[in-house]
Amino acid sequence: MDRYGLAVAMGDVAHEAGLSRGSVYRHFGDRDALVQAVLARAGDRFLRAVAAEVDRRRTLAGQFAAAITVVVARAGSPAPTRGDGRRATPRDLVASPGSVAMAERWLAFWAPRVEAARARGELRADVDGRAAAELLTRVLLSFVVVPVLDVD
Repeated sequence: MDRYGLAVAMGDVAHEAGLSRGSVYRHFGDRDALVQAVLARAGDRFLRAVAAEVDRRRTLAGQFAAAITVVVARAGSPAPTRGDGRRATPRDLVASPGSVAMAERWLAFWAPRVEAARARGELRADVDGRAAAELLTRVLLSFVVVPVLDVD
């Protein structure tokens, strides 16, 4: 994907993998499914990197601060190129058709951490765990979507 961009042709993928186009189509169905699979894999790798930092912290507040640090540090990291040869920005990727699946992965990431925080007494018993995980997800993704504001 990095060589061809998000507009990669199935024939290019087949050639690089040493497979027939038919094999690639049988596995992924279409190019959009292939692109989404690649983006999902990249998203999962990113979540593992966030988890490595987050899980070193003992409180939900500390975990969230660690997640923000990683997300902000990597928000400008190179992403797969777009079809026009220009690098896709993290904002392009968050706005992709797979963004709902990505948000669901982040919700699944935060849900057990929110429940652990509740068990430690950091959250009230009446706090909706899914809503709390969604709030954390939305705030984190805002660091990718909203441009940097030069506020002193």
